[in-house]
Amino acid sequence: RVKEIIGEDVPLMGAALSFCTAFDAVSTVIPGAVSEEQLRGNIASMQHGLDASTKAALEAFYEQEVRPLGLPW
Repeated sequence: RVKEIIGEDVPLMGAALSFCTAFDAVSTVIPGAVSEEQLRGNIASMQHGLDASTKAALEAFYEQEVRPLGLPW
């Protein structure tokens, strides 16, 4: 479902990192990386950011479909 919102051409990791930093209260994220290649990919993915409508769609998805599941995290 998230891929429908962000688009097929956007990597999930990049969207996740960009979503986290789309909030004024967040200035830094510390993603895990097991290789230099993955680290470089994480850094590259942060260059694009999310537009306001995509951020709003992801927030709505969470509120409508994920929060009601009552997951422990």
